[in-house]
Amino acid sequence: MADVLTIELVRHSVAEEVYLYPAVGDHLEEGDALAGSKTLPVSSNCWPTSRL
Repeated sequence: MADVLTIELVRHSVAEEVYLYPAVGDHLEEGDALAGSKTLPVSSNCWPTSRL
């Protein structure tokens, strides 16, 4: 069970670094600073709920 959890956490982290951080850097006004800090602010309207 711990192995599965570890694998999923690593997969999530890699996906963030490969897809999310570059997109944030490209599309937000202060995106490079946010993506560089690797701590993105969370708001209720970050992600479209229609896609969930």
